[in-house]
Amino acid sequence: MKNKKTAGRNLFAVSFFAAVMAIAAAVNVCLYASADDGTDASATLNAANLQIYEVVLFAILGVAVILFLVFAILKYIYDAKAVNKDLRGAEQKAGMTAESDNAQNDQSVAEAAFSAEEAQILDDETVSEAEEAQIFEKENAPVAAVPDKIATDTMSDAEQAQILAKETMPDSEEAQDTDEGEDMPVVELREGQFAVRFNRSLTAKLILSEERVKQYFAETANYILSFARVRGRMSWKNMSFSAGRESIAKLSIRGKTLWLFLALNPAEFMQDKYGGEDFSQSSQYEKTPYAFRIRSDRALKWAKELVDLLAQNKGLERGVPVTEFAAADYPYDTQENLIERRLIKVYSDEELPEDAELVSMGYGTILKRVSAAEAHAMIEDSVARKLVHSAVQTSAAGGAVRKKGRRYAINIDTLSENFSAGDRVDIQVLKAKGLVPAREECIKILARGVLDKPLTVVADDFSADAVKMIVLTGGEALQG
Repeated sequence: MKNKKTAGRNLFAVSFFAAVMAIAAAVNVCLYASADDGTDASATLNAANLQIYEVVLFAILGVAVILFLVFAILKYIYDAKAVNKDLRGAEQKAGMTAESDNAQNDQSVAEAAFSAEEAQILDDETVSEAEEAQIFEKENAPVAAVPDKIATDTMSDAEQAQILAKETMPDSEEAQDTDEGEDMPVVELREGQFAVRFNRSLTAKLILSEERVKQYFAETANYILSFARVRGRMSWKNMSFSAGRESIAKLSIRGKTLWLFLALNPAEFMQDKYGGEDFSQSSQYEKTPYAFRIRSDRALKWAKELVDLLAQNKGLERGVPVTEFAAADYPYDTQENLIERRLIKVYSDEELPEDAELVSMGYGTILKRVSAAEAHAMIEDSVARKLVHSAVQTSAAGGAVRKKGRRYAINIDTLSENFSAGDRVDIQVLKAKGLVPAREECIKILARGVLDKPLTVVADDFSADAVKMIVLTGGEALQG
């Protein structure tokens, strides 16, 4: 660049010098012309010299003009290139600034999106008291009446077998929580006792758990948090873990057992040593469908192996050990104190006196009366299926024989109105009372209204809620 500037200045100097020489030549011509003495010889000489000087003058002027034009063109080209370079430099600088701003904006957007995702995860898992109240009211809303004398089950044998297989879940697929899921002794309410529903938070469950469950929880949570980019958050029901925007794991206590839910394909692990269960049908665990119970030191070791496999699939690297959780963080406290600390929420259909003795609703609790909505909320459908026993006929496998053909539907509140406590109800008794037509051979009991007495009901089929109502009032459901 410096050489170009020097060359331009030299060219300008040469053209300026040529112009000066042309002016000097013109002055000399004028002087020669003025030196004419009047003779013919002198006039001839002057004329010849004048012609020579004119030629030289025009030549010098021509060279000067050419050099000047060349200089002007070169200067124009140089200026144009300089301007273009300055523009490119400004554009590059502006582009770098814009890229930097965009990067900062992208980072801010990503951070905001991550925070929003975390908030969404928490929102999905945390139900406010108002929402829970709405859910409870919805569960206890009156059940739509199902008219008596409706014939059902006009399906083929294959369709009936398919429905029976879907409704009767094996033990490995049974999912229980809090008050359901543990075998409970039969409890009949005494004077001053009130049946209520407890909604226990994860913190409350940990406080009420055995020491080994607390230890398993703390060790598993710390192990998951030791991986880079993994964050944890405690909600009402679960301890959730996420890597970036993705939910990868959850810890929960169901019954008296610690459960680990992972973002793994259940089909890949349920058939090997790990076992586990598939919760992909649950909206709460659709992102972490593989469920694994941690009930022993060996199960804890396998849980860590599963977390390692999950980290490998997600590209997560193990960092320094974490000691964020400890069993000592959850010292035992009474249920009454946990209710006062609002770690346990209590729901009841009636106003509770201050000195009321609260009894948790469950299929081990005998109630004086129960509605279809209450029964539906108290026991899992999969549990209800297992509470149906065989009346007479059994299959080779020991289960009840399912009769084929259509079923005449009768509602359970009809039984409550027409029978007394302790009565045995079957199709013959129903025909004798005129509640079932004489031509019908099979009946199905459906849930509706209220049942306020214990009955032993024999039928070919039951709805899940009907079974719950019969069991909760101290009766028995028999199939056959």
